[in-house]
Amino acid sequence: RLECMMQDLPWLLHRHAPPHAAPVSFTAMDGAFTYAPAKNSLHEARKNAAAGCSPASASSAELSLYAANCAILRLAGAALPPPAEATVAGVQRLPATPWVVLTPAFKPSVGIALSRFCGGAAISLTASSGLLLDGDI
Repeated sequence: RLECMMQDLPWLLHRHAPPHAAPVSFTAMDGAFTYAPAKNSLHEARKNAAAGCSPASASSAELSLYAANCAILRLAGAALPPPAEATVAGVQRLPATPWVVLTPAFKPSVGIALSRFCGGAAISLTASSGLLLDGDI
């Protein structure tokens, strides 16, 4: 995770390293896999959601995790219902998907998770399903 302003990184590398001594690359991923903050109060979350912005609340972060894990299952070929919208404690437009938890022991990376779903097409969940996968299975 990069903890500086993007425009500062090339300057820092150029200033503190000889040319070509600090190779830099980046990874681009869908925001659904990488960004689900839980920083706002319930009151702020309601206001943000009503304004069309991310609620950035505990409930939105949890439901975003389930949605990201469902996206991994879909990439593996699993049959899942399309995401719907839910309202939780007055926070509108939250992703409503099956509750899928892929623990870090099961999913240290998206690639490893996909390799563990060798029969992905045989997996089918409903909107009210829950699935917990843990460990090297």
